[in-house]
Amino acid sequence: MLAVDDDLFYRDTLRHFYLAQPRANKWEHTNIDAIRSEATVALAAYIREGKSQARRSQAANLLGIIGLALAATDDPGQRLRFLLFASREFRGALTFDQANEDAKFNLELALRLLKQQPTSTGGGAAHGPGRGGGAALAKPGSGY
Repeated sequence: MLAVDDDLFYRDTLRHFYLAQPRANKWEHTNIDAIRSEATVALAAYIREGKSQARRSQAANLLGIIGLALAATDDPGQRLRFLLFASREFRGALTFDQANEDAKFNLELALRLLKQQPTSTGGGAAHGPGRGGGAALAKPGSGY
């Protein structure tokens, strides 16, 4: 009668995101992966079923933020996968609301992080600092 169903749905979705603590270290919390999974499902459900375009945009932006949080891993393949996921969600947020400044900022950040990812598994800096052999990028035996 009051048409508050969408408001309650959105608030519940935001509660899931808050509990997921995207900035928290996953090693400090025992069940943070399960909580983040629940938040991901809740955000995706709101994106699909929510009535407000602006709120759907915000939910997609929050889902991208969870993707960025998950990209903080030592595994380059997983990092790339989560960065691609995050950038896709930020783009999705902008399709719902082109004026979403947070999604624009986050998309730019995700694209910059993607640009820094190694493009191949060849030698050199693609393996990380100090593993390329030799001093800096110089050929072995050519100086300091």
